[in-house]
Amino acid sequence: MDIIAQVRKEIILQSTPDMKKSTLRFYKRPIKLHGLSCPKIRTISKKYFKEIKHLSKREILDLCERLMQCGFQEEKIVAIDWARELDIEKKDFSFFERWLKQYINDWGLCDGFAPYILEKFLHFPETKRKMFQWTTSKNLYVRRAAAVSHLHDAGGSKPSKHDIQDRFKIAKALLYDEEDLVQKAYGWLLKNASKTHPKEVYDFVMQHKAKMPRTALRYAIEYYSVDDKKRLMSKK
Repeated sequence: MDIIAQVRKEIILQSTPDMKKSTLRFYKRPIKLHGLSCPKIRTISKKYFKEIKHLSKREILDLCERLMQCGFQEEKIVAIDWARELDIEKKDFSFFERWLKQYINDWGLCDGFAPYILEKFLHFPETKRKMFQWTTSKNLYVRRAAAVSHLHDAGGSKPSKHDIQDRFKIAKALLYDEEDLVQKAYGWLLKNASKTHPKEVYDFVMQHKAKMPRTALRYAIEYYSVDDKKRLMSKK
């Protein structure tokens, strides 16, 4: 049995209908699930990466591609985990941009992919310019990735080290986006920025609050004091 078949078999064996039902509650759009928790997926991912880590980068990415093609979220998570273990270079941009546009079809995958893999391409001016163009994509997950790629982890707990003006540029480009998943993403980006640039984010929100969707606004101001929140939420 090949390694992909082994991974798939183990995921299916450990999956449960209850976990599938529980996970689906977090998604407004339909996604393909086996029904396995993230900690268990990560355990399987680590177990089988030990068996392939001796392979070349190209060979590992070929295996990742097969997992991505399956359509199931759990197998895509394993593919992303394996890709994160590789030495990602500027020349890999088109490969991973294709993944984003072709395979990333829910917010969970986007947030597990963009801050850990796509974020690396923000260090190159040419690919950073291309990533900014994602803000005008018809694909909402590509637009979401434009924002969350500026973070360093899926939970946004680590303060981003990317240029604050670049982050404001992304937020302004997405300011009127009608999708709540995109509004939450750039609101989240601003919230993260407020950890290290509280005054700048405060001023940015004050300048744009009249036009900013309330969903994005609430995310952006989460770390401010009660009094600051009142001022920022006020429509005056």
